[in-house]
Amino acid sequence: MKRLRVPILLLSLCLPPLQGMAQTVTGTIRGTITDPNGAHVPGAAVTATNTASAVATATKTNDAGEYSIRFLPIGQYKITVLSPGFEAATYGPFALEIDQTAKVDVSLRVGAASATIDVSGKMEPILDTENATLGETFTENTINSVPLNGRDFSQLTVYTPGAVAPGFSSFGGSDSTERNIDAGNQVSVDGNRQQSNNYLLDGQEINENINNTIAYSPSPTPWPRFALSNPMPTPSSATSTVEPCSQT
Repeated sequence: MKRLRVPILLLSLCLPPLQGMAQTVTGTIRGTITDPNGAHVPGAAVTATNTASAVATATKTNDAGEYSIRFLPIGQYKITVLSPGFEAATYGPFALEIDQTAKVDVSLRVGAASATIDVSGKMEPILDTENATLGETFTENTINSVPLNGRDFSQLTVYTPGAVAPGFSSFGGSDSTERNIDAGNQVSVDGNRQQSNNYLLDGQEINENINNTIAYSPSPTPWPRFALSNPMPTPSSATSTVEPCSQT
């Protein structure tokens, strides 16, 4: 009796890079609290308040004066710092984007807590110095102002550095309204294959499982944010992540 031998493929060859799976629709605020001499201030109460919803998230600094507030919904935030023997300090408002780690360091002044120092009274973007990921974030106003053929959200990726659309005329076509089967309306980022992109909606993958193309193309009209992140190329990973967000 002959035995039937079936070749087994390694599952790892079929899996997308892990970094694409780690994308979220939230952000992180972290930093260090110091006194006028630059010494760390442990036990300081740090509160991040969403200026739109008034939801406040609090934490305290560790022995090194460091704090970290994770999983914050994207939006505008203001930081308040309180510590005995120091004046209260505020920073912001500033924008927290999708999957961003905003580093906000605050230096306190000696004085009564009833006095308040406004570290930054105007809204300014904060550079993400925590990782080497390149990216672009589009706001609701930009999404609604850009002329998108057929309201195809994937066309927004053309306006990011390093992106090239080999099938530009395909935007708004059948691949934009039905299940994408040939990557016609997908971009090539930094010379990588069009099927190397990872598409998520509110943190959940919307990739077509067979060809790794777009499986679901919702209208971008109600989205408050649209982000594209492109990690710095490495020998083990070269995947760009396109992440619309429908949450406010």
